[in-house]
Amino acid sequence: GADVSLENKFNFLPINMPVTLETPLQRLYSCKRDLDDKKKSPAPIIAFALNMFVLKWLPKWLVLEATYMVFNRITSMMSNVPGPQEQKYVKGIPVHGMIFFSPGLSATNFGIVSYNNKVIVSVLTDKTMVPDAQSLAELFPKEVDEMHAAIQSKDFEKPQKRGYFADLLIVVLTLLFAGALVYVIS
Repeated sequence: GADVSLENKFNFLPINMPVTLETPLQRLYSCKRDLDDKKKSPAPIIAFALNMFVLKWLPKWLVLEATYMVFNRITSMMSNVPGPQEQKYVKGIPVHGMIFFSPGLSATNFGIVSYNNKVIVSVLTDKTMVPDAQSLAELFPKEVDEMHAAIQSKDFEKPQKRGYFADLLIVVLTLLFAGALVYVIS
């Protein structure tokens, strides 16, 4: 058989959660605009290259320390994986659903996977940070339903585009910081 690579290339795109915005549609638009801006900016590509450099050249203890420093500032993570859109089978038995969990370095992690024309959401929480995970599990679909209802009742206005200056500034500062770390270590 052919060699199969199980390597997964991914990157993090931090966005602010607009919890202070009043309506579900405002929250949805804000997240959508932020994600679209991040995906179109050069920041994710530069951050990915920087991460690969850091993983290869810096000592493991420093990489772990920096990882924990970054993730200690993140309260929630969400990851989505597009799965197969047709029924799959394992040894002739139909697969009814799929779930996955993103890395558990934050208080709450949402994993979203599409499969066979369904969307499945998994939630992983740290019970010391989120003592009532059941409420979160109940509120999440309600918020999605509210957003869906808002979308159905309004005409969409295309979100305003923003510039990439802030992203580029963050990348430049990160590169300078990484360069200073390499200089200090060597």
